[in-house]
Amino acid sequence: KRQGKISATRAPHTCASSRIRALTASPQQGAARAAPTNTKTTKAAAMDPATNDAPPASPATTIQLEGARRRLITAHGQRVSLELAPTSVAIARTGAFALIGCTDGSIRLCAMGSKLPPANLGQLVSRGMNNTLLVTVAITEDCRTAFAGAQKGATEVLAWTFGAFPANASPLQIVSTTIQESQSEAKLRGFVSCSRKGADDYRLLCGRGIKSAHVWKVCRATPGAALDWSLLYELPTQSCGSLVTGGFLDAACAVWAKAEQGTIRLWRIDGDDKPHEDLRHARTALGVVAVASTEGGVCGAPSVCSRNIVTVGGA
Repeated sequence: KRQGKISATRAPHTCASSRIRALTASPQQGAARAAPTNTKTTKAAAMDPATNDAPPASPATTIQLEGARRRLITAHGQRVSLELAPTSVAIARTGAFALIGCTDGSIRLCAMGSKLPPANLGQLVSRGMNNTLLVTVAITEDCRTAFAGAQKGATEVLAWTFGAFPANASPLQIVSTTIQESQSEAKLRGFVSCSRKGADDYRLLCGRGIKSAHVWKVCRATPGAALDWSLLYELPTQSCGSLVTGGFLDAACAVWAKAEQGTIRLWRIDGDDKPHEDLRHARTALGVVAVASTEGGVCGAPSVCSRNIVTVGGA
């Protein structure tokens, strides 16, 4: 009985020691004990070809993959530029290039038909706490000059004069031909649009976000001289709201402006008097387009507009 009791009391020590050895054994040893290898299966698997590996690419496939990679890189570069939240786009009438104004104040130039990413043409700097700018870009009818400004945060307007460039020029090549000038005035805030009056003679419409439309004259006294900026007119809008959009008609001889909660008002600015006319049923209109007329110009006497315009976006 005593020997039986001794063996019975020693049995738990034997089990505990075996458990300790099992716990302290290495994972490799445990895996080796748990999964014994089959030498015949291993040799057979080593002799068989790998079915999951792709075959080596042929030279033609490599060229196609490289071309696809380059196209993806180009597309990714343009996508990144559009992530800057564009606020306006202007396309030259010649179809050679387009300008994009972004919320960070940058103005990007795209060469139409080119797969290259846009190039940085200029930069508007925020002067206040508002770091997100509502940038407006515009290109004149002769495609030789472009302007850019912001509604809030910057009172500066940038101007670029474009030189000659080949038809297949890249964005950087087009930017290299430009000459940038600028002017900073309180009444240049809220740039809206521009128009060509004559050779090196342009008109600018500003005032977006305020209650008056400001018409500026930007011209060169002589070829190659610096641009001269002068305020011509300050025109009150039709409504108590601020100016939303506007433009020029009849070779910059007439101006139209749309205010918040108001109709479109047109002025004729080629004379001493500045007669104006409010368009009826144009409260929801977004713009004015000139149409051809057999009875004279777009805006002719005796009224400011003699049925030669069409409102766009009206209900």
